Amino acid sequence: MKNNNNINEINRDEIKDIDSNVKVESSSVHNEDVTNADTMTTAELESECIDINANGTATKKRMSIGSNKFIAAIRPALMCLVILTIICGVLYPIGVTLVGQTVFPYEANGSQITVTLADGTQKVYGSELIGQAYENPKYLFGRVNTGAPTNLSPESEEYKALLEARIADRRAKLAAIGYTDESVIPDELITSSGSGVDPHISPDTAYAQIPIIVAARTLAGDDITEAEVREVIDKYTEGRFLGIFGSKSVNVLLVNLALDGLL
Repeated sequence: MKNNNNINEINRDEIKDIDSNVKVESSSVHNEDVTNADTMTTAELESECIDINANGTATKKRMSIGSNKFIAAIRPALMCLVILTIICGVLYPIGVTLVGQTVFPYEANGSQITVTLADGTQKVYGSELIGQAYENPKYLFGRVNTGAPTNLSPESEEYKALLEARIADRRAKLAAIGYTDESVIPDELITSSGSGVDPHISPDTAYAQIPIIVAARTLAGDDITEAEVREVIDKYTEGRFLGIFGSKSVNVLLVNLALDGLL
């Protein structure tokens, strides 16, 4: 029994020593943390995100600063905005304008038809790309120029009434010069194109109007034959795109200017 008591006393002494050492180490760590917190500057504390507790100890949270994170997140977006603005809003328009005015000046300026008159002055009569309304039988009729496309259904009563009014108008103009053959009014002459300003008609539609043009100009005192009108039409007939796409078409404005001797 005496030996057992001695062992218990030894164990208790060892436990006390271990507990004392733990307290010393804990105190040392505590003092080190306090010392580190005391020696850090305010900027270092903020950058390290350290909280000072009421008892003077410092706790590192290692948290990221919100403002820096926000700036880092939007920096790529701002850089893309600036770069694309310079490319698409400055360099590209300037480049396209320079190339267009250098390589394709006629097309870049609207394909305007400029005629030099007898007195030397120049006059713009229109654009090759925009149709004009000619209502005098002396000229080649083009498609109906509405200035804009229509959304009327071809099956609607309103659209049918519109076509009937156009046919009646064309017939009245033809009858005024003594031409009463109603079979010579092609569909192209009473309908508008998708854009409403198409400057072209098909060669067949142009050829169908040759007798009307000759009759009207002969009545006005001009000496012109059907062969001459056909020659003018053929001169201003445009071929297929790349030789295979689309169909041949006649530019109405160019033909009419040529019939008047302006081209």
